[in-house]
Amino acid sequence: MEEALTQEINFINTLFYYSDYVNLNDFLIELLRIKNNHETSVLDPILNVNRFSEIINFMKKTVIPLDILRDLNDSLVKNIIYHSVSHVYMYQLNTSYSIKTIEKKLVNNIDSLTSNWSDTALDNLAEGDIYYNLIDRIAPSRSNEIYYPAFFKTSSNLYLFSVIRTVTKTGDSIVIPAMTVLDTSQSIVMILVPNKFKGGKPDGVFIWSPEAYCKILKSKISMICDVSVKKIDDVYERALKKNLFTSCVEMNRKLVEDYEDQLLEKMPPIKKHINNIKNNIGKVVHLTTNDKEKIEKKILSTCVSEYMTKAVKPSELQKKALEKGLQGYPTKIKFDGLDSSSGGTRSSNRNSPLPIHEIFHSINTSFVYFGTIKECRIAWFNKYLFPNKKEFLNKSSVSQANIKISSGKVLINILRQTNKNEVMVNYVISEVIKIINFV
Repeated sequence: MEEALTQEINFINTLFYYSDYVNLNDFLIELLRIKNNHETSVLDPILNVNRFSEIINFMKKTVIPLDILRDLNDSLVKNIIYHSVSHVYMYQLNTSYSIKTIEKKLVNNIDSLTSNWSDTALDNLAEGDIYYNLIDRIAPSRSNEIYYPAFFKTSSNLYLFSVIRTVTKTGDSIVIPAMTVLDTSQSIVMILVPNKFKGGKPDGVFIWSPEAYCKILKSKISMICDVSVKKIDDVYERALKKNLFTSCVEMNRKLVEDYEDQLLEKMPPIKKHINNIKNNIGKVVHLTTNDKEKIEKKILSTCVSEYMTKAVKPSELQKKALEKGLQGYPTKIKFDGLDSSSGGTRSSNRNSPLPIHEIFHSINTSFVYFGTIKECRIAWFNKYLFPNKKEFLNKSSVSQANIKISSGKVLINILRQTNKNEVMVNYVISEVIKIINFV
């Protein structure tokens, strides 16, 4: 273990250890875009390759114009991160900043990103340039240290790409990239990390989990950009949980309401029976208006439960969600309220919305009285996540993500394992921001 931690590795080509993180098909699409944007033929030999190693070898022996190489490297960084990300941590800034304001502060702090680079690597930095992308030249040669091979921007975002070589509990050496995004248009900091960590904390290792990685990257972006990250206190955290709760209630209501109406239409006397029950109970104990409302909802929910669990198929409920204009539906809920601190419900799989399960209906009446949710899993329709993929256009397939609000942070856990991309990840992030009203 100690040998693995102290061993220094000299990579023949630094791009090889990113091979497992790259989605080749998506990257080839990006290469074609770069070729067309620059009206160049220099990339033609790699537009139809079958392996990422062919691109690596091409870059090693080909002189690529700097502006084209910069676009290529920026696209490669995003491909690596968005294809592999599983954890997205979100924080708000205490105040709004413009890119120009941040750039003035960066000049004095940028050296901290290159402090562990070799002299050869430093020679590649243009003098006075605060932005760079040297992913093809900077490697984590020493273990247990974070390297920053790229720092670049778009019109409103700053992207800080990092990589660490660390050791698992079993002694295996692994390389894990991450990216910190400072979004000035929304005053949000997002930290994207793939969960390639295995086991617990090995001796001598200071980054052993996505959260441990995130804490250091949050401090780094705050320091180099001189920005202040807002602390999510108990009051604000509860407000975010309430927003999450409200959104889940609304999604479930839209899924259930038509079936409830159908049931009442098929069983007209049911309302009369419910009123009789309330009146009879009211003769024994005093019932408030809220008590009567709860009784009515519980009885009706039981009837709807029997109806839906026996007469409605999951695929039908998925279609209902699409008909209602929902981008997705909850598949797991953990409550966080006065009546329960640990209660919850979950569906059997991503293709089964919660209302198809009897357990959901057994707690659905109390649902509105919990007030907040601390965790929710939502299945989003792939047709919205991947708008450019024709295979999802007329289908109800879904991809899931967990939303968790606790311990002063917002965490999105993207559960889809393969074929993720920037559009898909950013869609989930933007939907979560809207759901919890994070801006």
